[in-house]
Amino acid sequence: MGDREDDRSPPAQPKPKHWRSVRSSPDRGMGIMSFVPEEAGRPLRQNLLKVLPNNSKELSVRRVCEGCGMSKVKNNSGYHGVTEPISLSGPTEKYLMQTAEVEKYLSDARLDERQDEAILREEVLGKLDQTVKAWIKKATRISGYGEQFVHEANAKIFTFGSYRLGVHGPGADIDTLCVVPRHATRNEYFFRWLHDILAEMPEVSELHPVPDAHVPVLGFKINGVSIDLLYANLAHAVIP
Repeated sequence: MGDREDDRSPPAQPKPKHWRSVRSSPDRGMGIMSFVPEEAGRPLRQNLLKVLPNNSKELSVRRVCEGCGMSKVKNNSGYHGVTEPISLSGPTEKYLMQTAEVEKYLSDARLDERQDEAILREEVLGKLDQTVKAWIKKATRISGYGEQFVHEANAKIFTFGSYRLGVHGPGADIDTLCVVPRHATRNEYFFRWLHDILAEMPEVSELHPVPDAHVPVLGFKINGVSIDLLYANLAHAVIP
């Protein structure tokens, strides 16, 4: 059957130059129009003012006009957005006293970390960073890549969770993320070769790979500090 002229989609028409393109986004009010003519702003605003309650007119009009890309709310009060902060006041003397009481309680209950424990954690993270950098070069060489590529191969360690936020307690584990280049696969590189390297280190204990978990992880301890190591592969030949 031959092509029918009615089945063909009409060619896309270029939008007029006086129209503005709008992309939807959750923080820009409605954001539902694809293209809005510049001259549509005034009548839309007037119509909204007619139908909205008095106590919500200005705020709602701002949000809709922002979402349609026709105006940008700009204030001279030093804050962003359409609503002002709840308060700009600093803490009162009562709040400062309560904060000091909470800090004293945490210290007396040994819920904060000692200085020597904090230093040990930093040393453990440094050791882990050195280990993954040596691992990625060794694994890249085993995979048959050239020496130049092996020399540039790199992996990085990032922390997150309670340790990254500084709200961890004594004995808490450190959530870490190992970022590797695109050729370093999870099953072969991470759960095989990195696992084998960690298993041979005398300071590493309780090594537990969990490759089938919803979030695959290598769990282990270095010098008694618990580590949860996650894997992330980026679409880059080299991690800077």
